[in-house]
Amino acid sequence: MATYNGEPYLEEQLRSILAQTILPGAIIVCDDRSTDGTVGILEKFRRQFPILQYFVNDGNLGVIRNFKKAVSLATGNGYIALADQDDSWHPDKLEKLYGKLASIDDQEIPALVYSDLRVVDEQMQVLNNSFWNELGQDWYRHCFQTLLVGNFVTGCTILMNQPMRSVFADMPAEVTMHDAWISLVAFSFGKALVVNEALVDYRRHAHNLAFVNDRRRKNILQKMAAQLKLILLPNDYLVKQLSMVELFNQMYGSRLNEVQSQYVTDFLELKGKSYLVKRMLLRTFFKDHRIK
Repeated sequence: MATYNGEPYLEEQLRSILAQTILPGAIIVCDDRSTDGTVGILEKFRRQFPILQYFVNDGNLGVIRNFKKAVSLATGNGYIALADQDDSWHPDKLEKLYGKLASIDDQEIPALVYSDLRVVDEQMQVLNNSFWNELGQDWYRHCFQTLLVGNFVTGCTILMNQPMRSVFADMPAEVTMHDAWISLVAFSFGKALVVNEALVDYRRHAHNLAFVNDRRRKNILQKMAAQLKLILLPNDYLVKQLSMVELFNQMYGSRLNEVQSQYVTDFLELKGKSYLVKRMLLRTFFKDHRIK
């Protein structure tokens, strides 16, 4: 777990992890110089539960470097789950993910399993039973081709094996989404399985509204204005995704099969294209993967 000023919800999250039907062998938390009561909560839990260890960084690392540090501190040969500080795990989360991962793990190929999430508000009232539905990721099949367009594997639902841990450690500093990066590995030359149910309550609050702000209900005029803005003005649509896929191809392109390499080539051809051209060409990426 990576923490930073997580005082409001951290205790509830830790208790949900400690209430798992399969108890983790260790809970490793790296705190990124919190200025609230986060470290005090961690110390309280450390005294009560010896499986919890926490480390306070000497300087601010940022989310991805902080997660990399936490993963690097996990010893032994077990599976590794990633946790956010403000979620709440369903009691059988680890048990269900473990069963899936054990069924595909050969201890040589990078592998991960993941699940959906349930969207809740600050009082844990359910807003949407499916995070994928919230983001429009439930109408197509999850595969390497659709993953190139946008990540559907949320970090806090991931359980990964030791070979994937090595991939995590080797992740370039330029990567801005750690879950998207290891998911590209899993869906190309690694292994991936999904648990088709929500195993985490994802709390929507003032500090994680990035995905919500672009999806608030709009009337028809607001929708038309938003589309017109994307069409007429310089836009960054898919720019970050294209940069990550390009970096992924530079690092792992030699490990892709012929079909996967062609998918990457087709996707990277969108670089520099207008919003309309991108949207038109992207239809081919989902054409054969719609869920009927």
